[in-house]
Amino acid sequence: MHSHHKERKKGTAMPKNSVEEPRIRSGSDAVFGTEACPSALTVSQRIFRPQNACVWKHIGRRATITRHKGFTFLVLMAILAALLSFPASRAHAVVRTVTDPGDDLADWPSKTGMLRTVIYDCRDGDEIRFADTARTVYLRADVCFSPGKTVTLTGPATIATAQNNSGTRYFVVPKGATVVMKSLVLSGASPANGGGGAVRNEGALTMEGCAIKDGQCWSNGGAIDAGEGSATTLTNCIVSGNKLLRLGYSGGGICVYKGTLTMTGCSVTNNTGAYYGGGVCFSGTATLTNCIIESNATDSNGIGGGVDGSGTLTMSGGAVRNNSSGYLGGGLRLTGETATLASVTIESNS
Repeated sequence: MHSHHKERKKGTAMPKNSVEEPRIRSGSDAVFGTEACPSALTVSQRIFRPQNACVWKHIGRRATITRHKGFTFLVLMAILAALLSFPASRAHAVVRTVTDPGDDLADWPSKTGMLRTVIYDCRDGDEIRFADTARTVYLRADVCFSPGKTVTLTGPATIATAQNNSGTRYFVVPKGATVVMKSLVLSGASPANGGGGAVRNEGALTMEGCAIKDGQCWSNGGAIDAGEGSATTLTNCIVSGNKLLRLGYSGGGICVYKGTLTMTGCSVTNNTGAYYGGGVCFSGTATLTNCIIESNATDSNGIGGGVDGSGTLTMSGGAVRNNSSGYLGGGLRLTGETATLASVTIESNS
């Protein structure tokens, strides 16, 4: 579509209403190594570039808009069609309730109030809550969410390991899945193998007001292990007392590999056993705001007692203190692209 007017024949009228980085010295506290948001809707006199407005997707990326009555009607119809095209499942999202605190691996499909069954039955946009009879749920094996769905779990509730069970991870978030957890306590997770004591995240995980404590695993991430391309967001959460059982792995509390980690108002304390990052280990992008990273420790030869990172780190507010490493960077060991720290207290690390 051209942006200029075609030449008018003599005697014809124009249509009515046409619109013409700070440096920190290295030492025991810190060691440093050497999408964009979509464009906003841009409006010129005659051209719309609606990259950030999904309601225009049926009329293309460029359109000439005039106030001609017929064209206005067509535009309105296109907007209506786009609005009606939103997934019907979201419109019918429901709140589902867990009423059974158990976990029957042999006959779970018939257990309508069991957490495993409720998660399986969820449609996109559904929310799960917990009845008074199921404020503590005992799992025998991990529960995997479905790709292509957004599911919210809202507590208060505690997830724990069933008695006489050798131990388990609690949740798996696969690629394409979005999971939001609110006011949950994930306690004592212990998978028989692999990483992610409580949660293995390959998709998008958001936790608000949650605690992940006293978990352990044999690989990366005593509490959470997040894979490549994942997004992990924690707000006002506690990650405490988790540990790695095997030498040479990363993230006593949290490990993020080539993903995005965003933490706000969180505390990461008393996590142990990692070679890289006693509290947090990341590669990719990490943003920590008003977080406390305290009293974490690596193994005897480890690096980065509080945080070990490669990539881009932004920290504002909070503190990194009383952490220890076996070899290097008692508080922080950072390599990679950039590190920006503002108003962060870094002290008493060894």
